[in-house]
Formats: sequence, structure tokens, C-alpha cells
Amino acid sequence: MSQTNLTALIEWSKSNGCKISELIEFQFSANGISAFLKNLNVPSEPSVFLPTSMIISPRIAYSELNLNETASPVTALKLLLCQWKANPESQFGPYVTCLPSLRNIGSPLTFSPEELILLSGTNMYHGVILKRKQLIAEYRKALSYLGVKNSTDYEEYDQGEIFNSLMEEISSECRYPPSFAWFLWAHLIVTSRGFPYKLIDPNTSDDAVMLLPIIDLFNHKPRSKVTWIPSFEGFELKLQGGAEKNGELFNNYGPKGNEELLMGYGFALVDNENEQLQLTIDVNDICTKFLQIWQVPLPQLKEYTCSVCADESSTSSQSSSTIVVFLSNKNRVLPEGLLELFASRRANIDDTQKTLKALLNGLSDLRSALESKFRKKLDKFQSFPLTLKGTGYFNSEEMMKSLQTNYENACIYRQSQLDLWLSLKQKLKSLEKELLKQHRPRVITIKDIMTKELFMQDVAIQLRLPLAINILSSSDIEILIRIWVLRVTEGAQSHFNTAWVKREFASVSPGVGSEVAEVCDMYEYLKASSQCLKLNSWSLKDLMKADLVIERNSYAKGSKRETVLICPTNL
Repeated sequence: MSQTNLTALIEWSKSNGCKISELIEFQFSANGISAFLKNLNVPSEPSVFLPTSMIISPRIAYSELNLNETASPVTALKLLLCQWKANPESQFGPYVTCLPSLRNIGSPLTFSPEELILLSGTNMYHGVILKRKQLIAEYRKALSYLGVKNSTDYEEYDQGEIFNSLMEEISSECRYPPSFAWFLWAHLIVTSRGFPYKLIDPNTSDDAVMLLPIIDLFNHKPRSKVTWIPSFEGFELKLQGGAEKNGELFNNYGPKGNEELLMGYGFALVDNENEQLQLTIDVNDICTKFLQIWQVPLPQLKEYTCSVCADESSTSSQSSSTIVVFLSNKNRVLPEGLLELFASRRANIDDTQKTLKALLNGLSDLRSALESKFRKKLDKFQSFPLTLKGTGYFNSEEMMKSLQTNYENACIYRQSQLDLWLSLKQKLKSLEKELLKQHRPRVITIKDIMTKELFMQDVAIQLRLPLAINILSSSDIEILIRIWVLRVTEGAQSHFNTAWVKREFASVSPGVGSEVAEVCDMYEYLKASSQCLKLNSWSLKDLMKADLVIERNSYAKGSKRETVLICPTNL
């Protein structure tokens, strides 16, 4: 956009009834176009009023395009933008002329494969691929409304071919019906500049969107104090929070994380107070009984999002009634119900209440799941792709500038996701420490067993195992804990209250499972030491029962997955 185009847009809007406070001026800035306060020393409450005749709504789209109202209102608006782009002489020509180009919007949906790598290991990487597929499907449906087809097999393209196709199609003037690249352009205009149409028409569908020329020139800043005033006469934006030190005035799009901002708006915020880390989980395999015991909420993404376009805040690769979404944010690092969900997965089959064993196992499993999903992924920052300079479509100053912007936004997004993950890790670590301290009398570690049970020291000596806990192997620990269970069920004098061990041992019945082979191997090992351990009275069934007692009453602690016994404890 040029200064001439911007001036023409302002003059056109005023001539059509738009009222802009005299204290407001629009200038080019590092963020494209920004609104500024002319005089910082004058107390004011600047505003912009847009008459109804200037509001670009789905109604206009249905009317001008002769579309049946079974067509999605959002899709209709995208088609309308494409028609206006193909016809600069339209009523809203000055507005459409000033809209940013596809690459200048900055959404990852326009990224090259090399730019997509900047997002590898994040939720957004797969989200971009998924969203492109969804948009291609929407594009096909949009063309069906117009009774036309496009023979290009976008569905068969890889990410490199999609990018090349976008660049080739967008380099040509927009025609109507549009190519996929121009439909994507219209999609991003709607996501980055749209306002909920329900503000004007409460009877419209939830996903309906409107465009507000001039008002959409204001950039976003969280906590900016603004008021939106919809009415039959039009729409007014009042800016009540004053200007920044440099004089810039901001709108407030609502509490949006960087994932939603980058995908739909083309930018990310450093230290975004509304940043969130999306965790998507399938609960299909969890017993409803345990979900109820643990009072687990099952939130869907729509319960969180403030996006004006459906699904724009989601980068989940799945959509199902059994898929739930938890959002970690700065105000609540550990989302409500997330730990309880993992705890419900580790309940014993006969549990009727919440238990300490299930909670600690859920915590351990959650930590492991997060490590598997994010470790050595989120913290892998890519270097700037200098090799792209001067190659292919990156042979112009404008493309290199967009590459630099995309790189910076990708780094901001990745860092914000990494910060939340590290905060969540620390929260879980602290919570585990707190639980173990609070319930210390109900917890028995291998250190407790080997330092407080004299008969177990004899066992270690007879097995030629080290008495130093820190050099015991994980298999040594597993053997020693099982021997301890067997010995106390025989009546060995113990430092601990072992009545629960005896009750559990008497009640369990070994079945058939994947662990049986491991128990058999352990039994063969112990048989080799039967003479010194006096194991003649211990059968394979006894060892399997001891194994079940431990499985039902223990959890794997820390990265070493050390087995820790937990006395049955209801919470």
C-alpha cells in the first residue's frame, strides 16, 4: 500500500459517513499501518464511528453474489472479497486496494517448506498442514456454491508444491471465481480483520463475521482499554486507555495466545500474557466411572477460543467427541482437570475414591507425556534460512523482508511455548515434592527398606548386591522390593506397619499379562539363590502375587522411574 492509497482510503471513508476523531492520524510504521494520537498533551477519548452502510457483512455477500443462505456466512464473505479484488471499481474498491498482500499478512499458512521447519516440534507445525487441507476442502465447497470447478489437484500436493502454487497464482491478478491462493488471501483477511457479526445482528450464526474499514487499521495490544459500541446506526470504537509513549493507539482483540495470533493474524507478541500451551488428549480409553470419581472436566476447544472464525485458534490434528483440550497459561500453568485426568487412568479397578497412588502415578505419567511431546523439540531453535536468499520466489526485497518477519515471529512463538512448558514442568515437580512430603508416613522407598529393615541388608549380602542405594540397578531394586513383600507376608519383623501388604497379598489373584514373562525371569534368577534365601516355600504364584501388590500400590518416581511403595490412602 502506498501513502496515496492510504489517503484515498481515509477520504473515501469520510465521504461515506465514517467519523474519525481529529486527534487520530494513520501512518506507516514497522507494523504496517498504525493509528497515532496527534497531540499527547491533550486529554482526549478519540473514537471512530462507522455507519452501517460501510459495514461489510455476510448479508452483502449473499446479495451481491446471489448465494443461497445455506452457504456458510464466512465462506460467502471470502468469496465477496475475491470478487471485489477482481473488480477494483466496486463500491469498496478503495478499501480492498489497501488490504495487505498474501505474504505480507504473515500467517504460517503462506510459509515455504523451509519456513515451516522453523515451527517443527510445535503444535502449529502440524496445525498448518491440517489447516491447509481444511481450507482446500472449504475452497472446493465455495466453488460448488458458484457452480464451477478447479481441476488443480491441490489435495495431492506436498507442502513445497502448495507453496509454489500459492506464489504462482498470487502473482497473477485476482479473477473471479478465484484460484486457491486468492481464496486463502481472502481467508486471512477475514481472520485477521474480522469482527463478530453477532455484535450487530444477535440473530445471526455464531461464526458470522463482518469487516469494519478504518477500525481494522488499529493494531492489537492486550489490556488496551477500548469500548466497542454496536448500534442500528453503525459501529463505534472508543479508545479510553490513552496512547503509548510513541503516540500509537491500539484496539484490543481479546485474550489471544500467540498460536491464534500467528495463525490467524500473522504476528506474535513477546511476553504475551495470554499465551497458552495447547494439550490435546483422547479420552476414549478411560472408564467413565474413574472420570466421575476424579471429577474430570472434559473441555472442548470451543469453550476456550475467542476467535471470530471457527477453528482458527486450533492447531489440533484431531476432531472427535472423545478429544479434549487443556490449555496451560500464565495464570494457570497446570490446567484444571489435567492431572486428575491422568490420575483417573491409573486408578485400580476396585477404587471407589481418589487415591494417593493414582494421583502420584498420574503426575508421573503426565510428566513423562510432556517430556515425550516437547523435550528436544520446543527448544530446538532453527537458524535463519539464509540459503533461500536470491533463490526461487525469494529473489525480491519484499519476499526477504517477509522471510525475516516470519523468522522473528516463529522464534517468538516457539520461545513462548517453551517458557510455558518449562513452567508446567516446574509446577509438576514442585507438586510431586509437596505430595511426598505431606504423605511421607504413607510412602516406602527402596532407601527406607534397605536402611530400616535389617533382614533386607542380609538379603542384599546373600545376593551379592551393593548396600549403597545409589549404585543399585533398577532391576536390583525391583528384585529387592519383591523379596521385601514376600518376607513381610511370611511374618518377618518390619519397621513399618505392613498390615496393608498382607491384606493386599491375600486378596490379589495373579492373571495372565505381558508382565508374566518378566516375573518368570525374576523367579528363575531367585531360584538360583534359593539355598541362601530359603526360597523353597516361595512359588512362582507367590512372586506373581507380590508383583501385583506392588503394581497396585506403587508409582514410578522421577526420570529414573524408581519404584516407590504407597500405602493405600484415600484422598
